[in-house]
Amino acid sequence: MHETTEEDYHDDLSDDADYAAASQQGSSSMAVRDVGNQTPSSEPEKAELVYLKDNVTIHPTQYATERISGRLKLIKQGSLLYMSWIPYKGQSSNARLSERG
Repeated sequence: MHETTEEDYHDDLSDDADYAAASQQGSSSMAVRDVGNQTPSSEPEKAELVYLKDNVTIHPTQYATERISGRLKLIKQGSLLYMSWIPYKGQSSNARLSERG
């Protein structure tokens, strides 16, 4: 049985391929495109909210103290699926103030 230490929580993630790709991309939105069944159209297709979740937290660094909470959405428009994550504004500074008092 492996005993977990505080050092285990702060392992360097820079050698993790997903972590490295996310840190280089620097974007909180991405689009996945299925180009197989597209037909040209002059009218934009309606967007459908597929999934919504509040309080989704990202960790921009390997340290647990540096995390940002926000809202995650999956939106489908035609054959496109958009994923967006929008951070809550000012939450990190408010959280630090509430921890002190």
